[in-house]
Amino acid sequence: MTSSLHESRILRALAFTDGSFALIGVLVALHAHSLAIWLDALFSLLCALMIAFESSLVSRLGEPDSRQRPNGLAACEPLLVTLKGLVLMLICLLTAGKSVHSIWQGGHSTQELPLIAYGVFGMLLCGSLSWWLGGMARRLRSPILATEQHYFRFDALISLGVTLAFVISSLLQQSAWSWLAAYIDPMLSLVMVLITLPVALKVSRQGLWELLQLPADQHWQGEIERQILATLDAKERACIEPRLIKQGRRLRIQLHANPRNASWDSQQVTRLCQKVRQATEHCAPHLSVEWVISSP
Repeated sequence: MTSSLHESRILRALAFTDGSFALIGVLVALHAHSLAIWLDALFSLLCALMIAFESSLVSRLGEPDSRQRPNGLAACEPLLVTLKGLVLMLICLLTAGKSVHSIWQGGHSTQELPLIAYGVFGMLLCGSLSWWLGGMARRLRSPILATEQHYFRFDALISLGVTLAFVISSLLQQSAWSWLAAYIDPMLSLVMVLITLPVALKVSRQGLWELLQLPADQHWQGEIERQILATLDAKERACIEPRLIKQGRRLRIQLHANPRNASWDSQQVTRLCQKVRQATEHCAPHLSVEWVISSP
């Protein structure tokens, strides 16, 4: 199974998991009257929607006909990243406005127990997914999964902050400073905005910069192509066409074999892919090599 199929299946599972977590967050926010949980739930929902788009995009990026439109599909990933950052900035600004208004009005009461339970659940879920995604990203050499690992780690840290804040709020309600408990939720929302807004700005800037940088550096691509051709013998060059496919943050090497010219068994294909990967390792480390049977 190719890495793009692995990525697509993992992303679909992540979209379902994150979407379910966001739905739980919305229900908890409605029940407990928490602005902070609203922000966390909307962040998770936004991530789930973008992951769902990425899951369909990953499988299409591997299509052979992307050679005729090398930057059309590749532009989708940075465009989605840019939109994700812009929408997240809008959510942060709206949450900041509501939080400031709540503080001005003297705060508001919340129900701490469901909020603490939600924070603990989110911390365990997102922390576990972040750890698992780190291993899968290294194994599949996937920058997409590495990016999602960053978001789930970030969400786990937010859930940790939510848990600690509402534990403090619960303790305050049983003390002489119980009036301070009403300010915990809007203050926590502002802190989360201050943490999330720089991330949203960074994501938007990176996505826009990547769009401006398409296509990849032609000299670098030419060097990779020369290394691939140099490592193939005359027979291999006669029946294999190497292609570089631009996919957002990365390139993929595809070896297109014409079935009319030669037949290849799995061991020959594996040896050839390894030989090409070793030949390009010094100028393009971690670049994946895929075998594609061209249509007769």
